[in-house]
Amino acid sequence: MSPQSRKTLNQLNKKNMLILSKNRIESDQLANLNTPAGTDTHTPIPHATLVDYTRKALNRAGLEITHEEHGLARGDLRYFGGFAITGKDIQADDRNLVVGIRNSHDKALLPQFASGIRCLCVITFVSPLISNLLAVILRES
Repeated sequence: MSPQSRKTLNQLNKKNMLILSKNRIESDQLANLNTPAGTDTHTPIPHATLVDYTRKALNRAGLEITHEEHGLARGDLRYFGGFAITGKDIQADDRNLVVGIRNSHDKALLPQFASGIRCLCVITFVSPLISNLLAVILRES
C-alpha cells in the first residue's frame, strides 16, 4: 500500500466515517428531494423512503442506530448511506457493525444493502483516487 493510501485510510479511521462522499446530506433533507416519475418498466424508490424502511427494519430487529451518514451523487439521482448499529448481542468496544445502503433514480443501481464490521461504502465514480482507495481496501480485507 502506498504511503498516501495508508494516510488516507488512517484519516478515515480517525474520523469514524461510514461513507466517502463529497456531497453529504442530512437525513431530514432527503424528503425534500425530487423523485422522478416511474415508467412502465421502472419505479424509482424515493431515497427518504428507503432510509425510513431501513430504520424500521433495524428497529424491528432490536438494533439501535448509533451513527448515520448520507451522501448523494449524479445530481441527487444516486444515494449512498451508512448506519453504525449496536444491539444486545453485538455490543463491543473494538468493532462496529455497519449497514450500508444505496439507491438510484437513473436505473444505474438497484436498491442494495450491505453489512459488515466497520465497512466503508465508497462512491467509486467520483474520482480515480476513490477507485484506487476501494481497490486498496478490498486487497487489505
